[in-house]
Amino acid sequence: MANLFTIGSSTARIAAFDCEEEMIERGIVCCADLHLRPDKPACRAESLEDWISLQLRKLSYILDFAYEHDAEVVIAGDICHRATGWPSWMFSRVINTLSNWKINVYGIPGQHDLPYHQLSQLRR
Repeated sequence: MANLFTIGSSTARIAAFDCEEEMIERGIVCCADLHLRPDKPACRAESLEDWISLQLRKLSYILDFAYEHDAEVVIAGDICHRATGWPSWMFSRVINTLSNWKINVYGIPGQHDLPYHQLSQLRR
């Protein structure tokens, strides 16, 4: 089953896969290119706080979808917009959003998550 959803003016892809093998009892929700950012793009008309809230609502939608379908979440790259990191307030809000659901969330870094686009710089 694959779903495409739109919240606001942005579209994100969600693919949910039901596992049919007996040893795997949970599904997987895979998403990518969230590009969460603490600053507002110049093309956005809403306030900064509304922009941050919109991004977190999109993340919450994905997590809620996974929870409702007893699935785990894989974020396949580019959770961040820039590899320079988030200010502590943004990090805290994202972690709080992730912790609202009792599901496993796995992350795979994308080029926007890596300083200099190099996996060797991941812990930098």
